[in-house]
Amino acid sequence: MGRGTAVPCGPDIIGSMAAPGKHRRREPIASAAVYALCEPGSASPTSDVVRYIGQTRHGVSARWRQHLRRPAGAVAEWIQSLDDEPVVLLLDDMAGANMIDLTTREHDRIDEYRARGAVLLNTAGRPPYARPGRSDSA
Repeated sequence: MGRGTAVPCGPDIIGSMAAPGKHRRREPIASAAVYALCEPGSASPTSDVVRYIGQTRHGVSARWRQHLRRPAGAVAEWIQSLDDEPVVLLLDDMAGANMIDLTTREHDRIDEYRARGAVLLNTAGRPPYARPGRSDSA
């Protein structure tokens, strides 16, 4: 998949993304990726539609399911407030990268989108990743 490729998340493709076992920080991860959750109907990851940037070690569809199961938090609240499902876009296919490189790339992408004016829901990572509307960087 290329940059900004929409990733279908229906049940027809979820079974094809097997989760790898536990890994060490420097060992290659087969299904590593950095992705964006975007406003419904988005076709490309522009700063005005991207709401969350994350990483996965288990495939984008498996990570999407985790977001759906999580009952609380800024991302879950945003997803629940939508009339349609957000678009999941693959930003970087990092297959074979290690955990250190994957996390670095995720943080680089968060920095890049914040610099372009994106209002992200990310609250972890390099400071200051505060929720939109909060003045602190907690």
